[in-house]
Amino acid sequence: METRLDWVVANACFFERLFARADVTSDMKHNRPTVDLERKMQALRAEDQERIDQVLPAMLDRKAFATLFLRQNVPLMVALGKSFEEGQTFINGVYFSAQAAPAVMNWLASLQAQASQDNVPANA
Repeated sequence: METRLDWVVANACFFERLFARADVTSDMKHNRPTVDLERKMQALRAEDQERIDQVLPAMLDRKAFATLFLRQNVPLMVALGKSFEEGQTFINGVYFSAQAAPAVMNWLASLQAQASQDNVPANA
């Protein structure tokens, strides 16, 4: 249970820092001149470390943060648009293509099966 709580904390921190990059990503995507791009990126990295320093005390196993945090370098966000296609599936608030949806559904089913097995006593 503690590992799952730490996983939630680490992932929440990661996604918070990922979404903090939205403005910089948008500037780059729309070819807006950003003279201060390097300064903005340095500020984001400093804010990343500050947030991590705030999150670590909330974790039950601080040493696990490095393995639970999704990526050591938080990437810029990328937004790609695609027109609607037949067979597209809406899963957990996200549209998946007809080709990707079955793989996503199978992956989710395997996670659910694994979670239910985690709750089964060893002597059952």
